[in-house]
Amino acid sequence: MNQETLNSKGYLIINARGAGGALPIEGVNITVRSPSGEETSLATDTSGVAGPIEIRTPERAISLSPGMGVPYSLVDITAEKEGYYLMSFYDVAIYPEVTSIQPINMIPISEYEDGGNLRIYEGGVPNL
Repeated sequence: MNQETLNSKGYLIINARGAGGALPIEGVNITVRSPSGEETSLATDTSGVAGPIEIRTPERAISLSPGMGVPYSLVDITAEKEGYYLMSFYDVAIYPEVTSIQPINMIPISEYEDGGNLRIYEGGVPNL
């Protein structure tokens, strides 16, 4: 998808939590990357929220006719904070004129573990 076709905007809010989703985590460093190379970096606030982040998307009208292309943009999200596994989410769909919320359940690294990365493939992009 080229830049000229991205004439609309969608929005993304990150909600980082720990303790099985029970507690917000402040200071999680979030990076959002689009396939076009645009990158946005920010951190979660005291309520574990970052955003909204504005994402360029195709126009909504693309979804009205078959064969016009995909009506969403795909982004990759990375979340990292010391003491937690690095979390990566790939191919997260962002639709025009929609605010999407990406929950991130941060997993603490035990003092007995070396740490590492967890990669999560959304894979939920609908076959339109």
